[in-house]
Amino acid sequence: WKAEEICLAFTLTDPAIASVMIDAINPERMEALAAVPERDLPPGLSAQIDATRLRWGEGRVDSLRARLQGSLASHRFEADAVAPGQPSPALAQALLLPTGPAAGLRLAGTGGWTGASAGGGRWAGQIERLWLGPTDGAAAAAPGPHWLESRGLQLEAVVDAAGGASTLSLQPGQAAVGPLTLRWTEARWQAGAGDGPSTWRLKAEVPPVAVAPWLQQARNDSASALQWTGDLRASAQLDIRAGTRVEADLRVQRDS
Repeated sequence: WKAEEICLAFTLTDPAIASVMIDAINPERMEALAAVPERDLPPGLSAQIDATRLRWGEGRVDSLRARLQGSLASHRFEADAVAPGQPSPALAQALLLPTGPAAGLRLAGTGGWTGASAGGGRWAGQIERLWLGPTDGAAAAAPGPHWLESRGLQLEAVVDAAGGASTLSLQPGQAAVGPLTLRWTEARWQAGAGDGPSTWRLKAEVPPVAVAPWLQQARNDSASALQWTGDLRASAQLDIRAGTRVEADLRVQRDS
């Protein structure tokens, strides 16, 4: 398939187009284009985006590189983006997150779509690499200081016949959030029935982590002369459920 033939084939499948005019420069080209309606469309997917200074409303992306290859049943995707943005000062302080002039994203993974006879279907994939962190604005280079980083995430999305997502779920896994590690056994979102609210649940734990860096950060913010050191470590368990109301169970315990 040549690019011109693929464009013509998809144009002919668009019910909004009533006629197509072709300027054939020689008989060979005319014969090739005339044969397009009798051929099956190629099953593969291939798309690539290289863009800078994208804007929509108040949003902005300084640079974006994205690639999709394969087919609906089995494909690979990659994305690399840079945009303005930083965690809020309160969040950066609470999680000891690094800062930088811009936010960088790097994403890579594989997936596959399985259609349902009644409409909709299921997409399942693996996020091989997810990295979100500060960057100098030129490229989302990883590795480096991160806000969020994870590998090997198993994700599943179920789409209903109307084309809307009905459930999103993550298989048990883990992610690094600043200096913390978050390990979850359940992470799931489900659309609400009718006008009802959507529901989601996160059940996870934070393995033991040193407490001194947080105390030292608080000392820096208060301009105190104290220096915090020690081997005190703490871990946490959390269970958050949200629907018509939010319920959260958080337990923090000393581990040394």
